[in-house]
Amino acid sequence: MSSEARIRYDERKLRELILYVAAKCEEDETFGAVKLNKLLFFCDFAAYVRFGAPITGARYQKLPQGPAPRALLPLKRELEDARRAIERAQLRFGRYRQKRLVPLDDPQMDVFTAEEIALVDEIIERTRHLNANEISELSHDISSGWQLVAMNEDIPYLSARVPATPLPLTEEESQWAADECARLGI
Repeated sequence: MSSEARIRYDERKLRELILYVAAKCEEDETFGAVKLNKLLFFCDFAAYVRFGAPITGARYQKLPQGPAPRALLPLKRELEDARRAIERAQLRFGRYRQKRLVPLDDPQMDVFTAEEIALVDEIIERTRHLNANEISELSHDISSGWQLVAMNEDIPYLSARVPATPLPLTEEESQWAADECARLGI
């Protein structure tokens, strides 16, 4: 069984992580829908590398502005219907309309380990200074999965262990690759 097949999606954890991230970013004027998507992606994929498993196990798809969890929109609607959060649209950063999820309820922290929350806090702090365009660019630059899959396809968690920029090859490795391409007719 592949490591991807063993990843379990936990909808409750994703719902509570959405609320937690939104609450932690309330004072961040650059926080909006785009940044929420990227923070969730960074948290899950960094947890996969650091702990061997993602926090939520959500499926992330490649979109033009970077990775986004497939379940985000239905869960945001569910949070709004339950009056646990509200999405506000406001003009920010010139002509761009920022959609900001505002929590109305505290996240249920019992679903997370202390290590998971420490990782989430670290990622939020390290990206606090980035606006939507900058965090999107970062997600493109550091995610080999985003670079490798086609638009709207799922980004495999295993790709988090592959460097986004290829490691430099030695002259011997380059020659071997050229020989193999010639042998295969490509």
